[in-house]
Amino acid sequence: MARVSIDQQTHGYYQQVSEKRGDVPPLFPTMKDAFMYHFALGVRNGVRESLGKKVDVFQTDVLKADDAALIRAVYLRESGDIMSLDAGEGETKIPEPALEMAEEFANAGAELARRAFSPVKPEESLSYILLDPNAV
Repeated sequence: MARVSIDQQTHGYYQQVSEKRGDVPPLFPTMKDAFMYHFALGVRNGVRESLGKKVDVFQTDVLKADDAALIRAVYLRESGDIMSLDAGEGETKIPEPALEMAEEFANAGAELARRAFSPVKPEESLSYILLDPNAV
């Protein structure tokens, strides 16, 4: 089973947003949910960033069919490569190039979110990034 990776530099941030702190529930119930949010944020803003040192955070079998379908759809839009999306491999199967693309979008999305939660400039605030499609 394939594993989903994040950049080692964002691992601490992922832990912060997906772990309970005392009586405060986490922002995301699982690392998978945090990954999918950051993937969508990267896609929404049209930014990808290659991973440096990779840290495996979960296996692809924890992805729901909808999660895998979203990743495959974005991959198809980005690459036009319909041949690697063979439906005969199962509804949650994600080809390696599509998984790598998703990791890059999630990596960029995590960086956007980290900056938004501790903005240096007003245009890096969370509301600005989420509401303005041309923000990044």
